Amino acid sequence: MGLFTAGVSIPAAFLTLLPKWVVGMGLVLAAAGELSWFHLISPKMLFLIPLLRFPRLVGVIAVGLLLPKTRPLPPPSSSPLLPGRLSKRALN
Repeated sequence: MGLFTAGVSIPAAFLTLLPKWVVGMGLVLAAAGELSWFHLISPKMLFLIPLLRFPRLVGVIAVGLLLPKTRPLPPPSSSPLLPGRLSKRALN
């Protein structure tokens, strides 16, 4: 669960798709999720599992509501061929 949380929060932070508070909450919960495997060594660490599970449900709902429906187009590249598209020079 921690890797999933980090996998959503980190790209959203780099692409500025979500507000900073949602990204911050996701990263804190991801860290708690990754530390939760320590309950296998010490049962005293078992409190980390529900600490991640229930707030992450709220986080997943927040991400679903706040993610934009579309992404803006990337700026034009200076390379002659864009990935998956033919440039005007290649068509001539």
